[in-house]
Amino acid sequence: MDAVTFLGVSEGTRMVRKAVPKITKSDEILVRIKATGICSTDVLIMNGKFPVTQGVTLGHETSGVVAEIGAGVTAVQVGDRIAVDGVAGCGKCRLCRKGKSNLCPEGGFANFIGLGKDGGLTEFLITRERFAHRLADYVTHEQAVLCEPFSCLMNAYQKMQPLDEDDDILILGGGITGMLSATFLADQGFKRLTVCQRSLTRRQLVKGQVPEARVVGLEDINLEWQKSGNGDTHWGFDCILETSGNSSAVQDALKYLKIGGKLVVFGCSPKGSEVQVDPFDILVKELTIVGAIIHNDTYKKAVDVVHDLAKKGKLDLSKLGIELFRKADWEKACSRLETREISKAVIMID
Repeated sequence: MDAVTFLGVSEGTRMVRKAVPKITKSDEILVRIKATGICSTDVLIMNGKFPVTQGVTLGHETSGVVAEIGAGVTAVQVGDRIAVDGVAGCGKCRLCRKGKSNLCPEGGFANFIGLGKDGGLTEFLITRERFAHRLADYVTHEQAVLCEPFSCLMNAYQKMQPLDEDDDILILGGGITGMLSATFLADQGFKRLTVCQRSLTRRQLVKGQVPEARVVGLEDINLEWQKSGNGDTHWGFDCILETSGNSSAVQDALKYLKIGGKLVVFGCSPKGSEVQVDPFDILVKELTIVGAIIHNDTYKKAVDVVHDLAKKGKLDLSKLGIELFRKADWEKACSRLETREISKAVIMID
């Protein structure tokens, strides 16, 4: 089978031939891949700016059909349509015991499909029974790839707590992560929701997807900040979700927080990025800064969210700026994603 594979920084990413994987354990499932998403993290990987295992098949957002099951599998049957959870902790280490399975040194990134082990930018994938989540008929395979980004969002949403309905929430970045975040938060009933995005084209996309949100440019937020007296402690936002992965946005976010506010760093910045922080502001405003990386046993919740939003008609891929590609066109898909012509690419596997 053909697999989009990261061969190392010097050799780059190429389509290579690999053998179809075989079931070796009783709880394993062979999945015939139908759709796999490509996100900005994949682009960072291909550019050598995000560490992954050399020789790994990329693709951590994937859905497909059960092709074969191990002797002990009972939760799914051959022919079931499923979304594939890509990561879990060992359940035994200090971090897992603290409820931080996403940081598990043996699980987490080490066992994340498309990063630590072979992912879904190919035709077949081996997964475990507990990672297979059945899909209703009204959820397409293309929509199902969004279970993974929503699972990461559910982790970030937990970090955003406690939230009140009248809290001022700012999402920095109007890419796919920002749009999915705004879609979910608006659906949850948050009324004071602002999305900040530099690109006018992206702002128009966000407005079409989330009409309930106030959508502004960075210059608008900076003007509000200046009018407030460059950071009156009672101006600003109770919670900021940084989704862009731009280090300058992380730095700006700190001055946009109200007294007692919280910044959740959710976007993936290139390794080595730096920001300047004034500890005095953190002290006198009692600010909270927290990161949210991948998902933390939140995939099942994300599957429920995708089903709910799909049923409500809120996961129209065209409104989200998502474009579908054939596997042979994966390089074109990555190029259009990198140049920000689209918000996300989904590779349809024949």
